[in-house]
Amino acid sequence: MLHPTLSTLPGEVLEATLQQLDYISLLQCYSVCKLFKTTIDESSELQYIIELAHDGMIDHHSLGLSHAERLNRLRDLRTAWNNLAWKTQSVIPMHGLCHAYELVEGLFVKGNGANNVSMSWLPSSTKEGHEIHREDLKMQARDFAIDPGQNLIVFIDDATSNAAFAPDGRIINLHLRTISTHEAHESASQPVLKFTIPPNNVLGTFVRTVMLELAEDMLAVFVCTWNYRLLIWNWKKDILVIDSYLPGHELPRLTWDFSFITPRAYIMTSREANGSIEIFGIESETSKPPTPIASLQLPELDENVTPRSITTHTGPLNTPSSNQLFVRSPESRMHVICIQYNISFSPQGRYCMFIRNGTFLSYLSLHASGKTPAGTQVPWKAWGPKNTRFSINKTPFAWLRYVHGQRVVYPQETGNSMGTLQIMDFNMWPDVSKSTDSKTVKTICTRPTTLNTAHIFQRRVVTHLPYRTIVREVPDNYSAFMIDEDKIIGLKAQGVDDEELKELHVYTF
Repeated sequence: MLHPTLSTLPGEVLEATLQQLDYISLLQCYSVCKLFKTTIDESSELQYIIELAHDGMIDHHSLGLSHAERLNRLRDLRTAWNNLAWKTQSVIPMHGLCHAYELVEGLFVKGNGANNVSMSWLPSSTKEGHEIHREDLKMQARDFAIDPGQNLIVFIDDATSNAAFAPDGRIINLHLRTISTHEAHESASQPVLKFTIPPNNVLGTFVRTVMLELAEDMLAVFVCTWNYRLLIWNWKKDILVIDSYLPGHELPRLTWDFSFITPRAYIMTSREANGSIEIFGIESETSKPPTPIASLQLPELDENVTPRSITTHTGPLNTPSSNQLFVRSPESRMHVICIQYNISFSPQGRYCMFIRNGTFLSYLSLHASGKTPAGTQVPWKAWGPKNTRFSINKTPFAWLRYVHGQRVVYPQETGNSMGTLQIMDFNMWPDVSKSTDSKTVKTICTRPTTLNTAHIFQRRVVTHLPYRTIVREVPDNYSAFMIDEDKIIGLKAQGVDDEELKELHVYTF
């Protein structure tokens, strides 16, 4: 009696079996036999698994669509981005000053630094946009963070004119509200979180800069008074998880910037010595000190050269909404690290480094498995050359939200009568550099970038992370570009520092 094998199974049973595999295993099955290859090629569900992973996406919500329909939507979106072939263009008028702003999942929120905000749900290829203006927030909203998937907006209430030199310190309030109604958020155990700024002999309780960042149930406040301070709450349970003023929670020396990499881990940049990226893990329901995971060292510098600033920026780590078919995988998100060295303010002193989030996550995995001790110091040559792309930053990024997923949209270079849109895409699948589309110019970069020492580095900096660029002319010049999953937004602003936002030009894929 013959024993059944995979090759003798009915086709639908074989397909259901293969559906249990991840995309790497499915790709390996291609070379096993002709039957497996044919089954995978002819199955929209198996193709969907493979192509989602190639695009750095994960399945989220079917919305009642079949796998074939979801696969077609994935392919349509990929083709549109590869050719910068947007489906619709819209102009959204803006009014007044823009002291704070945010773009997450198609929602653009603008505040004037006082007590009102404008919320613009930008149009998509299938839906029209709409707006809400809140004229009296009953607070001095200096900054805010949003997560449309949780219907959440967090305002930091900072009336700087009120007791900037309070002798006993000043209380700062964080208001947890719903985007839709401006009521207290129903998932927050406390509608207002508070922290105190202790007084300083010179600066009093003045807040120089402040940044809010959300990652699911975690809320971070990175604030600079007379020094930097990081606070992280579990905002749903009103638990202060991290406060760098507490013993054991101290920041790395010469800290400059912060970003979540998961809701339970974050990075901080440090200007100490050659500069570094510090990776930390945190608990979600205790106030235990953060766990130092690894210290990724930046290229070694020449004598008397030090980093002036090291900023980091990435796409939002928001909660996906129920109307999204697929969302970005944690590994595929890009971080852009902008470094200014202290030789001068010339372009030769400014650099950008591009890193996948998966690089940081790999060190979390190594630590969790016990393969590396806490706080492992990793020299540049051991991690940087193969995992990054280091380049001169000729045109600084003036506005944020220029990176989303694996794409970065570059600011326009001045002096052109026509605007130029340039996308840097770190998803190398498929190779579209030979496309004959006449509206775009595409290049693929697999050769290393080599930076000369330039009186900055001890030796040449060679990096290998592959990428491609897609360039297309647009009919206008913009102050900046922003990018979302299915949109590019051109900003028209005026003023000495572009502080008055006039229009958003929305290109929808």
